[in-house]
Amino acid sequence: MSDPERVPLLTAEEFAALPDNGTRQELIEGRVVEMPPAFFGHGLVCSRIHAPVATWVEAHGLGYCACNDPGLILSREPDTVRAPDISYYAAERLPEPGAKHYFDFPPDLVVEVVSEDDRQRDVLAKVSQWLAAGVKVVVVAWPKIERLTVFGPDEETAILGRGDTLTFGSLLPGFALPVDRIFG
Repeated sequence: MSDPERVPLLTAEEFAALPDNGTRQELIEGRVVEMPPAFFGHGLVCSRIHAPVATWVEAHGLGYCACNDPGLILSREPDTVRAPDISYYAAERLPEPGAKHYFDFPPDLVVEVVSEDDRQRDVLAKVSQWLAAGVKVVVVAWPKIERLTVFGPDEETAILGRGDTLTFGSLLPGFALPVDRIFG
């Protein structure tokens, strides 16, 4: 059995060049971390957030919205590549939306949907990484308790539940999504 401390750290470029082994992976401080596939409920919550956000973004020419875990470089030496469930970039910040490499600048918005096997401390650590990298707003969807936690700049935090509406202020002007529609 190999000692994880002795395994050489990978760069984001080396990580990107690894063959696809069929598992979801992220690179955390130079080390590959495998994640089991998400359950259907996770994907359903992702879809219920992504579809309205992406439709709004495209209809108003605001930029680009992605889903399905695109890799983004959050830090270097050692490298960390995270994969948000949903991300949004304002048009003026994304010069090449069809790029075939990991972006090394943060999205404006990240949405993470908590899976059954996610631990709260790991989710909050990931939120901290996103915010430290420069993401303006991070939304965490907690399907089990049907809540959203919205983390904004300057440590602003909001908790939304049924009967509330998710908005993004000046980031996505006019966008509104009832939380009831997210959790069905």
